[in-house]
Amino acid sequence: MNILQGNILKIKNQGNISLVYIQKEEDIFTSLVIERPGSVAYLENGHKVNMHFKETEVILSKEKDLPTSLSNPFECIVDDIEKGMILSKIYLDYRTEKIHAVISTESLDRLHFKNGDRLYAFVKNNEIMLSS
Repeated sequence: MNILQGNILKIKNQGNISLVYIQKEEDIFTSLVIERPGSVAYLENGHKVNMHFKETEVILSKEKDLPTSLSNPFECIVDDIEKGMILSKIYLDYRTEKIHAVISTESLDRLHFKNGDRLYAFVKNNEIMLSS
């Protein structure tokens, strides 16, 4: 599980669904949660939160501006690769943090990722869980 820490910048709410904007240094992440402000203590502007997302939910690309509905792009550097027969684990440096992505080895071979590559990671906003 990847965990990044940030501060809630703003919250858009409709009923019991909230789109939470979280600032992590210069990057803004969004998380779609089934909560509303006041229903949990941490869901307030300015609060520090942890963003949790699985290694299998990280999508990697050499390009940032893809014409898709993917959200939360952030730039990383490939630190290491553990190549397996079916799945491969990509170790990434994101600013001062370490995160991981798990992709199929077929995708790794097709995309030709290697140590030192500058990549963009994407995580759909409904795949980011928040905690205080």
